[in-house]
Formats: sequence, structure tokens, C-alpha cells
Amino acid sequence: MAFHALLTHAFSGVFLKMRGKMSYLRDSDFFNLPEDDAEAFIHLEGISRTRLLESIHGEFSSDSYDAIYRYMNEITAIAMELNVGDLYFETETDSYNTEFKRFLMSVDSIIARLRVQRAKRDRQGALELANVAHGAIQAHLVRLKSEIRATGMAEGRKRSLLDKVDDLELDIVERRMAPETIVRFSPAMRVRR
Repeated sequence: MAFHALLTHAFSGVFLKMRGKMSYLRDSDFFNLPEDDAEAFIHLEGISRTRLLESIHGEFSSDSYDAIYRYMNEITAIAMELNVGDLYFETETDSYNTEFKRFLMSVDSIIARLRVQRAKRDRQGALELANVAHGAIQAHLVRLKSEIRATGMAEGRKRSLLDKVDDLELDIVERRMAPETIVRFSPAMRVRR
């Protein structure tokens, strides 16, 4: 994705260039962006909104007009480029304050939708353990604890391993285990004698 092009994107023929600034985002803000377009949008919008509020000192007045439109232009272009939602704003309006409030509500709505989608993806990534698997894993953990206690390793090392197995057992009791939990505990499952 050409993020530099995103910075200079003009939406509906509107290109706001004020006091040598064409946006609130800097090239460096685009380094190390999340791979996910939704996460990238949330990240960039947060930076842009923070800088907008800093530039107008958190106060909306008629002097804020150009700064507000610069923010709306930037966020509209980012939303369009990342394909996360349809945003627009009126450049010819009697009330920039009303238009800005409407725009912020639209942005907040898109962010809420993106967060719900992320939560659904995260939840789908969790593994539901079947009753049979649950019982088999629990039995294996009991044997594993016995083997750890029977080893000749130092007491501190034994306690550390037993604590890790206890943590894993707590996750299993809840019958949901995130894939990262499995990976995190897999080294602890090997007992060296």
C-alpha cells in the first residue's frame, strides 16, 4: 500500500494545505503500522485526532474551521484507502460544528464496528475443548505434576514448572484456551530428568 500517496490523497477535490501542513500525520507515523487495515485505521485516526485537539487546544471555535476540515480530509482519505468504511463531509455548510460532530460520530461508529469485528476474530481463534479432550488433558496434567515432583531437579525449578502447569490447568477449567496459551505452556510440558 502506498502510504505516502495516502497522505496526499485529495477527497472530492478538497485538498487542505494550511501553514505548510497538509495533514496531522507525519511519514514516520506510517512506519510499523499494524498489518491489518482496520488496526491501521484505528491507530492513524487516534494520532490524527490527538494532534487536531492539540492544535486547537481542545476548544472548538470559528478559528478551528480549517484545522477541523484538514482532519476530516485526512481521515476520509485513510478510510477510503484502507477500505474500512465510507466517510464524507460537506465543505459547503452553514454549521461546521454540526458537520464536525456528524463526522466524528461516523468515525466513532466505524471504530466501534472494527473493534467488534476484531473481538469476533479473537474469540473465533480460541479453541473450544471437547469434554473428552478436557478429561484427557486433565489426566495428563496430573501425571505431569507427579513426574515433576519425582525428579531430582532443584526445588525452585520444580516449583516454577508446577506453577506453570497450575496456570495451564486454570485455563482448561474454563474450557477455553487461546492458541497463544498452548504455545506459552508447551515448553513447560517437557520434563527433563
